[in-house]
Amino acid sequence: MLCPICDRDNAVDARRCRSCGADFEDAEIAAQLQRPAGVDDDDEINLTGDRFLTIRWLGLVHGGDLRRVALLGGILFLIAGLIPVDLDFGGLKATWSQLGDGPTVALLLPIVLGAIGLALATPLGRGIPPVGLAGALAAGGAATLVLGVTPFGASAAMPERVPYLVWLGLAVAGAGVAVRVLRPKDANARWFAVAGAALVVVGMAIPITDARRSLPAEYALYMRDASLLDKSLLGAAIDGFDHDLMIRFLAMWQFLAIPLTAAAAALCLPTQRGAWDSLGLALRPIGWAIIFYIPLTLLLCTVNIMGWRGAPEVYYHDAWHDWDAFTGALFAGRARLIVLTAPAVAWLVAGLVGLRVHLMPEPGAPATSADRR
Repeated sequence: MLCPICDRDNAVDARRCRSCGADFEDAEIAAQLQRPAGVDDDDEINLTGDRFLTIRWLGLVHGGDLRRVALLGGILFLIAGLIPVDLDFGGLKATWSQLGDGPTVALLLPIVLGAIGLALATPLGRGIPPVGLAGALAAGGAATLVLGVTPFGASAAMPERVPYLVWLGLAVAGAGVAVRVLRPKDANARWFAVAGAALVVVGMAIPITDARRSLPAEYALYMRDASLLDKSLLGAAIDGFDHDLMIRFLAMWQFLAIPLTAAAAALCLPTQRGAWDSLGLALRPIGWAIIFYIPLTLLLCTVNIMGWRGAPEVYYHDAWHDWDAFTGALFAGRARLIVLTAPAVAWLVAGLVGLRVHLMPEPGAPATSADRR
């Protein structure tokens, strides 16, 4: 993109000219460049900032910020794919040595997605339309959460069943918050947040035949198994408030998903007034907590077992295991899942917001890649 002031070349989503410093989001300069200005249609400036989750609305329109998210996520995916695993409580082993014995798809997925993320960030990725980049990120993040997490549930003593409604609700609510923060007057952001909160509530309230497979193993180890049959995630969390300390904080955090998404939905409903988006300031930390709720849950579960002391052996999955070997495998497995799920949720939410930009253009907005097809 050529600067209309000094005629120097700049990145297509640059905010200022790297040579003369011209503001490309100034209304007059933006009109010459045929790109959106840095103000809304009613000329009210948002002084609280235009970046969230390392992305800007303009960066989504042109795809530059999507490539940045792809690069950062790709690096973390590669790191997660190379972290050793302990699938049988017998000690850490290299990932490639377990391909024939363990969950092959789940072991290979981070390596594949890491390579894709790096490829999208190269000049080759510039040839992909922004809507394609957004779709690839959303698909990669969703595939990781569906295929790459629960296969390690048994070895990390974490859920072995995907809570589809809860995780989908968190992603939709997180995307709604991101759209609301980036575009305070967006008409659809509130409904994304409300829909996400509703999905989380429904997913938490539906009874599960055997809730043990959908909860960290601490629940089954400290609560009677019968109390976890035909129990919802919400019911298990409420019951966990009165149990051992190993469960109590996990239960409180699990329950927190409902008020977090409900608060996000409530704050997204009003329309911004004035130049300072005070509701947006409150939404930012709530949005980060919702978007990264899954890796934060894994972080809490990892910290929860640090210094955990019990009997010399533990009975888990119909077998006795040495206590130190058991807790060591749990720590390693959960730490690996933190590194795996952090880029997954970032990709998923950034991809959903990018799809919102390109597939649901606002009236009078500049044409996106989806509009030109």
